[in-house]
Amino acid sequence: MAATVDLTLAEIAAKIVDSDVADYVSGMDALPNTATMSEFLAKFLQGAALAQIAKNAANNTAANGELLNAYPLPTTGTVQTNTTSGLQSFASTYQLNVVSAAGLGTSVAAYA
Repeated sequence: MAATVDLTLAEIAAKIVDSDVADYVSGMDALPNTATMSEFLAKFLQGAALAQIAKNAANNTAANGELLNAYPLPTTGTVQTNTTSGLQSFASTYQLNVVSAAGLGTSVAAYA
């Protein structure tokens, strides 16, 4: 299996329709050489999921508001083995749950 070239921050920024967010992403430093975009996003969303669990545990009463439900833990497939190289891998699916206002173009984290 040959490596697939991943997206860059510049390629993503060029397609973001919100100019403030596009400018922010354009100004970000390049990712470290040790992380591709998919690795960065996977690690970022994993961190968000774990932070959400901690935040919800600390915010577990009705007086503190609704629980955050925007960053679920990933689901993972079964381990596959490449019979030629012996490389073992599995696919993970990460999600982001948001609530978007109809026609306003704004989004906020989902709450349970």
